[in-house]
Amino acid sequence: MTPYLGMYASDFEPPKGLSRSAWVQQRTQRITSKKSIRHDMQNLTLLINTNQATVRFTQIYQDERLQSSDHKTVEWVWRNGQWQITREFTD
Repeated sequence: MTPYLGMYASDFEPPKGLSRSAWVQQRTQRITSKKSIRHDMQNLTLLINTNQATVRFTQIYQDERLQSSDHKTVEWVWRNGQWQITREFTD
């Protein structure tokens, strides 16, 4: 989980009004409780403007109980020599 959560910038604002610590706890529980997760992306578009990037794609997710398809947007910023997620949402 540490490398995964490390992709998120310190100023990342979790969706749905969650605090950062509540979001980390929720995300960790959701991921580590699964026996298997399959995640695919389709229709990917990438817009880069100097040190910012926006990625839009169709996310296809499946675990042992759930299967879903959503349109997702992830906003990134280049900081301290790495890309970090500052915002993500589904539309």
